[in-house]
Amino acid sequence: MKLEFIPLYEVFEKYKRGCPICKVIKDEEKAYCEHLFEDEVLKDPEMYVKIRETNFCHYHLELLNNSYDKLGLAIALKENVTYKLHQITEKQKSLKKKRKKEKKKQKTNALFVII
Repeated sequence: MKLEFIPLYEVFEKYKRGCPICKVIKDEEKAYCEHLFEDEVLKDPEMYVKIRETNFCHYHLELLNNSYDKLGLAIALKENVTYKLHQITEKQKSLKKKRKKEKKKQKTNALFVII
């Protein structure tokens, strides 16, 4: 958001109580959260991957939950959880392989000691 696009005089007139900068940021945040999961965004493959791999903080997840598009949020969170579970599964597989190699190595070392 560039400063030149914010009508500064209108901001100060509109938000006479409280900090006008905080109000603008809050409005922009809300607008972003309301439009994040629209059809066009979720149909863009690159954006879909980015959303899938993202970690949302509690505050913004709450904002997203309070937005209008619950279906878009549900789809994104399902994909996000599926992606995280896949990462965990892959990590477990790699750890099991590593442990098998270490056990094999220990058995081989034990054989040399016995002989």
